[in-house]
Amino acid sequence: MAVQHVRARTLESARLLRLQEIRGLDAAECTSSTGAVASGPLQVASWGHYDFALDGSNLVIVKGRRIHLHPRQFAVAITFFCNLEQTVSQETLLNLHWNGSRASNRSRALIACISQFRSRLSLGGESGFTLLRALGRGYRLTLQPLSWL
Repeated sequence: MAVQHVRARTLESARLLRLQEIRGLDAAECTSSTGAVASGPLQVASWGHYDFALDGSNLVIVKGRRIHLHPRQFAVAITFFCNLEQTVSQETLLNLHWNGSRASNRSRALIACISQFRSRLSLGGESGFTLLRALGRGYRLTLQPLSWL
């Protein structure tokens, strides 16, 4: 158990150092905790190779590559990662992220948003995650088996 805890802290430290390097932060600006989300000025939620900066920058770092998403794309992507392996209905997504929107066709806007961030984040293939459409039910972000990677 102690070995796993040390390994988790080492992986987290490496992730934070990588983020510091990419974003140009000093070591004093970043502090870590033992969970997937770092505490302090820079907070990061991580799933596999996907590091979501929770500082309002809408920045996602994928294997060292910086990707800036539109705020709505970032919010929808976080919704899927937080609900990993669960189907999220189109109605839920529309209510969460397009409630009060003046868009004449909200469902078309949702489909375009999902298509754009799916492509930009390379969700599929070798990424380890696949975003699937569950016809008539919504969308589901799934984690691919290790043998697939």
